[in-house]
Amino acid sequence: MLSEYLTHRIQDAVLWYGDMVHRSTAPPALRSPELKPNHSFFEVFRMCQSVESVAKFQATLVGDVCLARSIRLRDRNKDELCGDNTIGRLLVLDTFSCTYDGLAADSTGGFFDDGDCPPWDLWIDYEIKSDLSSRHVRGLLSAWIPKEYFPVVEEGILVSGGEALSWGSSEHRGFQAKSISAFVEELGRSVFAA
Repeated sequence: MLSEYLTHRIQDAVLWYGDMVHRSTAPPALRSPELKPNHSFFEVFRMCQSVESVAKFQATLVGDVCLARSIRLRDRNKDELCGDNTIGRLLVLDTFSCTYDGLAADSTGGFFDDGDCPPWDLWIDYEIKSDLSSRHVRGLLSAWIPKEYFPVVEEGILVSGGEALSWGSSEHRGFQAKSISAFVEELGRSVFAA
């Protein structure tokens, strides 16, 4: 079954996006200043000395963004927020497979940043996967992507060669746990919640 915290994070991303669309006539920026993380994932790679510390720092950044979004949504009138019926998909970024070459950013008009990260407004989770026998660590960032951005994300996946970016779920409406739990099971989650 889908964990409660992940269900809430997906719900928050859907509502945050729906609210941005509802409040603006222009396409939403998806990188709200009030949710901006303290560092980019690339900066974290340069600052930390071990892969374990990189993964933990990145997980903290994602957790901070998700918490800030949740607090700001709580302060708004939930009855006025839109988004339950918005169609989307989950995207997964293997942060340790990024080349930080800026190709995904260039080919998608800045939807992805130079570290292949999707906009932070849409982040929902960061999973640390580790193989203790080989001391191999991976960091998986997941983001909820609205349907209107599917083509641009497809371009980013293509440019990344399918290594760093991949779809993590099929198309689903709102935050229905049924389709998203299939994604969770498919990844074989061993989550250290961000």
